[in-house]
Amino acid sequence: MFALALIVTGCLPWTFELVHDAIARAALLMIGFGAVAGASIFLLIGTRFREMFDRWALTRHLSAASRIAATMCRSPRSIGYVLACSIAIHLLTITAAYCCIKAIAAPVSFPQVLFLMPPVLLVSTVPISIAGWGVRESSMIVAFAYAGLAQSDGLTLSILFGAASFVVGVAGGIVWIASGLRIQSLTKAAADTEAVANNP
Repeated sequence: MFALALIVTGCLPWTFELVHDAIARAALLMIGFGAVAGASIFLLIGTRFREMFDRWALTRHLSAASRIAATMCRSPRSIGYVLACSIAIHLLTITAAYCCIKAIAAPVSFPQVLFLMPPVLLVSTVPISIAGWGVRESSMIVAFAYAGLAQSDGLTLSILFGAASFVVGVAGGIVWIASGLRIQSLTKAAADTEAVANNP
């Protein structure tokens, strides 16, 4: 999410060339910088506020995850590798969205998808729906409307993108389970989390 927020904030000058509405611009600023601030607060949970969050079972795992992230951020090599991979993944996601919009021959260019898709993806990560369905469609329609593009194209893009992501996720899940890595990876992740939590 932090890498996605960086993409959103980095593309703001060009996004503002597409979106001229003052309210929409303010919303974009809040989405981008709000996500960056949220990531910073997340890192503080396991470092500055560890004692408070370790008191309750519901927040103890959040504190442990925060400490793992903070430990990773202390290593320039690790954080650089993770950010590079994250940005590359998001760019591939945007490219996939562009392929979806070209599949319906909509008059939307790659730069338009590049500047409009990241804020929509960031909004759809808010955990108020299943896999972002509904939130992503509404956000895409609004984004296309403010950019002067056909709202129907935005809705179609969102549905195609969601369907493609679902199909790829199902295929990947089957391969993951069939390869026998599911239980092993969960066990290793739990052990790593416990080790970091006990040795901050």
